[in-house]
Amino acid sequence: MRVEPWHWLILALLGSNMGSFESRAGILSLLIFMLAGFFSILIHELGHALTGRKFGAIGTEVVLHGMGGVAIFPQSNFTRLQSFLVTFAGPAVQLLLGFSAYFLLGFTQVGTIQGFNEFLASLMFVSIFWALLN
Repeated sequence: MRVEPWHWLILALLGSNMGSFESRAGILSLLIFMLAGFFSILIHELGHALTGRKFGAIGTEVVLHGMGGVAIFPQSNFTRLQSFLVTFAGPAVQLLLGFSAYFLLGFTQVGTIQGFNEFLASLMFVSIFWALLN
């Protein structure tokens, strides 16, 4: 796995409306958003990568870059159905993550853990939005 610097920069730009950079709370909100975005996009790409490996891909690599990520399959020969399933797996697992975050946010008492609700809200937003966009 490789994470390019542009990945962090774009996440910072996307999350820059989370709060003011003049306060600790604003900086913490940005960092929480960036962590949630990183985790969500990583899970998305791992959905592609692990499904590809299930179908025999060798040398699979995940790269997180400026506008998301990519799973690279240098030695693969997928059938049409396998290719569809590999493509579908990323958004599917990311939607599952987003709805899991929604469930945890709405039905548990985790408000006592500072920043955790904010992480879940960011994770839910990024996961569902990115999966539908993808």
